[in-house]
Amino acid sequence: MNSQPIQPHLSERDDANSRDVCDAIGNLVNKLVPHGLPVPLTLRQVAQGLLTIDQMDPETGVVHPHPGGAARARLAHFLADLMPDRNIFKGGYKLYMERNGLPVVPVCSWFFDNVYAPADDALLQLPGMTKAEVKEALPRAGAPTAGIVIFPKGSEHRLLYTFVMHKSARTLGMVDAQVKAIGSSGLSDSTPRLQSAAASFVRASPDIQEVLDAMDEFEEEN
Repeated sequence: MNSQPIQPHLSERDDANSRDVCDAIGNLVNKLVPHGLPVPLTLRQVAQGLLTIDQMDPETGVVHPHPGGAARARLAHFLADLMPDRNIFKGGYKLYMERNGLPVVPVCSWFFDNVYAPADDALLQLPGMTKAEVKEALPRAGAPTAGIVIFPKGSEHRLLYTFVMHKSARTLGMVDAQVKAIGSSGLSDSTPRLQSAAASFVRASPDIQEVLDAMDEFEEEN
């Protein structure tokens, strides 16, 4: 029986990897979850979570803070690890989602500047969002991922719903128009297929596989 090599503790490595990011996100969510989901996390918060792991004794779990200068340097290093071109952050929150079954949506800095900007790291309730706000909040060319929002299972928040159903208003409009046209023309052979397609676009409470599929498509388009 082949055994998997044990990964050295983060403090023994130069760079973080996706498993470290997943663990950091998990620790942060466990700390904040008494306040209730959804939980938004910035890149800096996740980098601070990595720093906590880096300072933690792997055997006792006791955190031994680095001296000020070393801590700041290590935090800056982790922030660099999390930059979009490294793909470590993306791999980490995908792994977290797969392990925990909680939907995750990436957001750009506009979200934290205009929708959710807690003072002194205080956890605030995520407000409802308009369609225009959701459009601005999702990452795109020129507005890279700056954090994530972790939602509870069964959430119908517009940000999650739009991300999963983001295939574009044009696609949704086309399906809707086709369903209406077929309904009026009586072409019953195609009606079930198109009605099913339309239903898949408007169904709330997406499951994890739907979120993962949407994430893959979103990445291809951006």
